[in-house]
Amino acid sequence: MYTGKIINDGVIKDVDRIVTNGKGKRLNLQASLTVVNHSPTGFCWGYSGSGPAQLALAILLDHFNGDRERALSLYQDFKSKAIAGLPMDSDFVLTDEQVESTISEIDVDRMKRA
Repeated sequence: MYTGKIINDGVIKDVDRIVTNGKGKRLNLQASLTVVNHSPTGFCWGYSGSGPAQLALAILLDHFNGDRERALSLYQDFKSKAIAGLPMDSDFVLTDEQVESTISEIDVDRMKRA
């Protein structure tokens, strides 16, 4: 499970977004940036931009226990199918079942096109 929280100090321009996995461990932005640098300012969700791409990569790196090749092969599609549709201005929860279902959907779509 992945949980995204918006932390706002009262000034709308000063918003931080943190994401934790099901074990309560915060996803590491810097670790995902070493793989691909989309958004050095942090994670985001609710649209198809650089912050959501960074989040999709970080979630998949965590989900696949650091398997860069597998995460890199899926993260842009995962961003489009799972991250872009999350509510932009709200916290979110993605269950492990939702993550696995989205990965399976991407794999099936790719097999159909092959």
